[in-house]
Amino acid sequence: MSLEYIDAITGLPLLEKQPSENRRFYMDFAEKLRGSTIVSISSFGWAGLGRITGASALTPGTATIDGDAVTFTLAGGTSGEVYKVTVVVVDSAGNTLEGDGALFVTNF
Repeated sequence: MSLEYIDAITGLPLLEKQPSENRRFYMDFAEKLRGSTIVSISSFGWAGLGRITGASALTPGTATIDGDAVTFTLAGGTSGEVYKVTVVVVDSAGNTLEGDGALFVTNF
């Protein structure tokens, strides 16, 4: 993911955005690829972790392959909620690889 912070509860890399932002993020697969390349995005999804009752969903943009990473945009969300973001890709060796991160939506 695009920040180096780790969420203390989930142990996932932590991103932050404000509810009004439509931000671009990336999931880096370089360490998992080991010489192969990303050939397709199998899935791209998210789920609120339930810290805020009735939290609104994120609004996704299109996920695209960018070298050893997948880039995507996310908008919306509820301040105070943490969302698990998951990207699954298939590489040129036929492996299915998953990347996960945590997105904290906050009015900081």
